[in-house]
Amino acid sequence: MTTHGTDLAELRHLLSLSTRPGVQFFLQQEITRLETIARAEAAAASAPPPPCSATHITSSAPASVTDAPATTSTANLPWREIPSYGYDQDDDFVSIFVSLTGVGALPPGHVTVDFTPTSFTLQVMGLGGANHRLVIPELHEAINPAKSRFLVRPSRVVVKLSKAASRHWSDLKPSRLGIKKPKLDDSNPTAGIMDLMKNMYSEGDDEMKRTIAKAWMESQEKKAKGDNTIGSGRKKARKDPFE
Repeated sequence: MTTHGTDLAELRHLLSLSTRPGVQFFLQQEITRLETIARAEAAAASAPPPPCSATHITSSAPASVTDAPATTSTANLPWREIPSYGYDQDDDFVSIFVSLTGVGALPPGHVTVDFTPTSFTLQVMGLGGANHRLVIPELHEAINPAKSRFLVRPSRVVVKLSKAASRHWSDLKPSRLGIKKPKLDDSNPTAGIMDLMKNMYSEGDDEMKRTIAKAWMESQEKKAKGDNTIGSGRKKARKDPFE
């Protein structure tokens, strides 16, 4: 099992033990984030090298960026929400990666992105008998619509959000929870998960602490299997698993 797979299993175990809606929502966000990273890495590993230039590049229009309008034949097609995406960032841009097989073969104007200072909407018309849409109604930080753009690759769309301020985004969307979300290091996911659990333990109520302590003890017991001393006596749960 890969490192991402191990972390996902641990988070899903925590989710199965949790009873609080807020905690469940927070854990599900992290599960979705790691699943997105794993899918993006798998797609990048199997995809052919991208061409030197994009199929479509946005114009310099400050808000809605389009080529020619899509044909009327797409008007009656059903709409499908794009369920997953990945993202990365540097000092100037946040890049969102959306995998859509065959998108590069669509006529100009069938892929559009509407940018506002705090949101964006990606629309892909007439792909696979449907119209596809990704709506992010509120971004973590403000962007510059005039400098934002998108690229169409053979099997993906890359949306590049120009940051209004050159600082790191801790997420693509603003956090809605009272728990402070730590920055996770994708290069060391295990350390990031431990930081996440420590933060949840220190900030959480008694029920959350009991849930995390139980999961931690079960994890330690699984790791200790095969040790002959395990069966010789009963283990005493520690009050704080992160001491």
